[in-house]
Amino acid sequence: MVSLIKNAEILEKRWNGYEMCIHDIICKDGIVVGKDISCLPQETVDAKGNIVLPQLFNIHCHLGESLYRIEKGDWTITKYLDYTSKLIHKQTKEEADREWALSAVFAVENMVRNGIIGFCAGRSAEIAKKNNLCTMAGYPLMFTRKLENYYRDGLAGYVRYYNDYASDMCLVGVLLHSLYMSDRSLLELAQKCMNFKADFLAVHVSEDLETRIREMKIFGDEPIFVLDKMGLLGEKTILVHCGYISDNELRLVAKRNAAIAVCPISNRFLNTKMINILNLEKYGVRWCISTDGYATGRSFSLFDQIIEFKRKWPQIANERIWESVTVTPAGIFQRSAYKGGIEKGVISSFIMVQKENGWKAEECLENLFRGHLSWKAVRL
Repeated sequence: MVSLIKNAEILEKRWNGYEMCIHDIICKDGIVVGKDISCLPQETVDAKGNIVLPQLFNIHCHLGESLYRIEKGDWTITKYLDYTSKLIHKQTKEEADREWALSAVFAVENMVRNGIIGFCAGRSAEIAKKNNLCTMAGYPLMFTRKLENYYRDGLAGYVRYYNDYASDMCLVGVLLHSLYMSDRSLLELAQKCMNFKADFLAVHVSEDLETRIREMKIFGDEPIFVLDKMGLLGEKTILVHCGYISDNELRLVAKRNAAIAVCPISNRFLNTKMINILNLEKYGVRWCISTDGYATGRSFSLFDQIIEFKRKWPQIANERIWESVTVTPAGIFQRSAYKGGIEKGVISSFIMVQKENGWKAEECLENLFRGHLSWKAVRL
């Protein structure tokens, strides 16, 4: 099937910023094959009056939290984990697996509806494949009843998972839930997995003051330095939250070229602070806006997360915010199927945004991020 999107106004990066450029986009069998080349399309979409953008990549989310219908209140990380732990202990393994599967379907359907073509989450390989999505599937390592078979299976379990699912559309790595729910043996297992072809490591770090104190008590050092000493801090590492890490730790994150996932609504809901984005910019740390799980992130829309982000950091340029949900996660994903832009070889999935005539790139992004423009997800 050859499809043509005519008169597509595309956001393209130039040396001095982003510009709006008009192109015809040619797609074949779900892949972009080029721009402005002759073809005989079987389907034509006239995009005049619309910006055509690549779909988004959610660098951190949880598929299994979608059915925890918690209400607003005086929540903390510990209260939330205690709440979910009590629910899990009331279930049989079969019931827990069934609940997780329903939750995962809900999560993926919501992400697709919100213009997300790729995401990083634990145990995401199968459901992403069913929906033809890009994913970074984390093998979960965490001392908890619902996931005990994963760490008990050890390296052999990870190797099986990797061999079963690794592909151009699916990176396989390690989801080390957190240092405060680990010990040195679990970090050593994560290290072994990373030494066996792991594509990434994702880990929650210093989500709030209480969990940071627990991290320090367990390992006797600041968590970023613990990860570094274990060989778990590098360009394949995605650090989640990090709101309470020290400046020395942040410098080390920059030195090792690790990335940080920020979850704006989750920070507000759990009464935690977001890491200082100005410091991330100052030290040149890669950062991505992400949704977290539905229970705490409250939405699988990255645009909702951006609205919350802009309340806290209005001085951050819209172009940098756009890159945090496209180009930056694409640089972590590093596969041809998604590159954070509209170019040859990527999946032909787009966000089509209605715009006013004469608007430049900055005006379009500003109005999009404020929720003033209507848009729809399109996949050809």
